[in-house]
Amino acid sequence: MVTLENGQTYTKVDYRLKKAREKFGFDLRIMNKIIEKDEREVLVECSIYLREENEWFLVQNGHAQEMRDSSHMNTYNYVEIAETSAMGRALAGLGLFGNEFASINEIESSNNHQSNNTQVAKKTTKRVSSSNKKQKSITTEQLSVLNDFLNKTIGEVNNKYLAAGIVAYRRAREANLLLYPNVNHTLVELLKRGVKLAVVSDAPSREAWMRIYYLNLHHHFDVVLTFDDTNARKPSPIPFEMALSQLNIDPEEALMVGDWPERDVVGAKKLGIRTIFARYGDAFGTVDSGADWDINDVYEIVGIVTELNSG
Repeated sequence: MVTLENGQTYTKVDYRLKKAREKFGFDLRIMNKIIEKDEREVLVECSIYLREENEWFLVQNGHAQEMRDSSHMNTYNYVEIAETSAMGRALAGLGLFGNEFASINEIESSNNHQSNNTQVAKKTTKRVSSSNKKQKSITTEQLSVLNDFLNKTIGEVNNKYLAAGIVAYRRAREANLLLYPNVNHTLVELLKRGVKLAVVSDAPSREAWMRIYYLNLHHHFDVVLTFDDTNARKPSPIPFEMALSQLNIDPEEALMVGDWPERDVVGAKKLGIRTIFARYGDAFGTVDSGADWDINDVYEIVGIVTELNSG
């Protein structure tokens, strides 16, 4: 903690980050995104996610705007400065390591940004609720999960964080889905090569289709199988068997791409399907996936398919 001449205190970003890593370990994910950038200024958003029972919840956002000026440091590092400030604000907003901000100037700015975030969250929640009345309010079971999560992490059910958790749950489920880089390009290239595409998901049918339509991927797939269709969850071979049957192909003609080895890779290998581990989606720090190929970018699938078809 740093104390200024006027007596005000703040906690440095590197200290907050260290403590957050110590507290949450691999259950913490921090992502920076450049919202706007030109030669004069940059606006950065930092999002903090926490994992509970293998699901990631958005718990806090922080924003920072940095102007590029003639000073040596700011001229070349204004993006990095904005990223650090946004992270400091997001970590400070959690309130887990004191309520001080990463710098004095961030107090008013962060309050303004958080006020704006609240308005955006309200609009997002309203939009989701109006489109699906069944999702108008969080269920008792979901609320219980959030309460348990708060008790485990901060020792109490604080309404501020509970509200943030509810909004985050809705946004993460329906309005905050993002494609990994090169997904559309990869799917188009595979379709050009005559590759049949299928989705095998453990999610309920409605949730799976909402995600697919939200991401505008519905026109790419020949088959979409969910838990409601198969009544079995991976690593059971049943979902994979049904996919092969509906695609009318044999196991040796198929490739399975997944980011959860214990479910995706194990289940597919039971039928002799060759497997690709999507390391870019790994949330567990997997060392040995057991797959036939490990990839760091989805577009690598195109190269694998090309090699197999030319052999």
